[in-house]
Amino acid sequence: MSVPMTISEKILARASSNKEVKPGDRINATPDLTTWYNSVATEEFFAPLKRIGMKQLAHPERSLFFIDHMTPVPSVEYGNLLNEVKEMHREWGVPIIERMGIAHQVMGEMGATRPGMYVSGREIQAMGCLGVMTLSAGDYIRTWVVGSTFINVPATIKVVLDGALPPGVQGRDVWLRILGEVGPSGARGCVLEYTGPGYDAMSIDDRMGLMSTVLYCGAVAAIANPDQKVIDWVDAHTDKPYEAVYGDDDAKYQAEWRFDLSNMEPYVAVPPKPYDARPLREVLGRPVHQAYLGSCASGRVDDLRLAAQVLKGQQKHPDVRVNVVPTTNLIMQEAAREGIITTLVESGVFLSSPSCDFCFGGQSPLGDGDVCVSTGTLNITGRMGSGKAEIYTVNAGVVAASAIEGKIADPREYL
Repeated sequence: MSVPMTISEKILARASSNKEVKPGDRINATPDLTTWYNSVATEEFFAPLKRIGMKQLAHPERSLFFIDHMTPVPSVEYGNLLNEVKEMHREWGVPIIERMGIAHQVMGEMGATRPGMYVSGREIQAMGCLGVMTLSAGDYIRTWVVGSTFINVPATIKVVLDGALPPGVQGRDVWLRILGEVGPSGARGCVLEYTGPGYDAMSIDDRMGLMSTVLYCGAVAAIANPDQKVIDWVDAHTDKPYEAVYGDDDAKYQAEWRFDLSNMEPYVAVPPKPYDARPLREVLGRPVHQAYLGSCASGRVDDLRLAAQVLKGQQKHPDVRVNVVPTTNLIMQEAAREGIITTLVESGVFLSSPSCDFCFGGQSPLGDGDVCVSTGTLNITGRMGSGKAEIYTVNAGVVAASAIEGKIADPREYL
């Protein structure tokens, strides 16, 4: 008789050629896909490989290298470095995905991440909403050279969402509420598995926003059993084969958390801690100097659509710099077809092509004393420029409403 398993455990059992696994087991798992991306630390990351003269990977056909940071290239020096790194990847036979958008979203759009897969990479938890098990690579070198890596099977916490999101509230707000209640170590070493009618009612975009930053409560991944919305989304983006995996009804969980979304309101993470999450009403009226909508945690069509609904017929405040950055090229195209781009530009915002750079201050850095409302991933000191600036992380509607008023504002008044 087989042991009941969660979806995460089933995927890891298959990836390690085991009939069954349980939390705490040490397994040698082979990823279906390993991903990585360039960053400001590109030279340090690849220097050891250059020193040892690595010429091949165990599974280059299961690897993807994304270029989404330092885009566009900020200097001749970095351009030369990037050319060298790209040549290394060509020698290895690893596909290079450049200028298509932020990797965490692009990998789903291109069909590289599909239900039932185990994907190894950095901070790609949003793909868990597709029924994908995502874990940080751990030992990248071993994964590249040998093709597998040793990991401990994590326990799973079931997160049940009841009710449905009210207008002006997004999946990101739900996550901030959860984070504020459980704290920075509430799920240490665990997987969060989302379920319930509140989760079922969410769009794919909201689900990605819900899962993208679960690391901040100590979780190693987030996931959900794929429903018809997921199957339709994946099938619309790829014709590559896949086999969806579903957890057993009697699977064991370390804990169960339950949240009712019916009376949800917008939330905010107050600087400088990403887990200091509170209802937005506690910081309304705080003057702002910059507003940013984008990143792997936002910038999707639902986010842009909400911002456009708030900004339609309005003008941004003259003292606020507003940067809107769609997460990928495909998202930008869809927003253009819907007229969202026109609405945003007419309101006075600065629209940029997809890039990670605004999120970490590589573009439009904050100055001393600046206050920013952001849909980026982090609000820690110095994240977007000056260490004397403040970052309030919020949903896309709050960014738009605050851009209009020049102070932190509630988007529901504009809907």
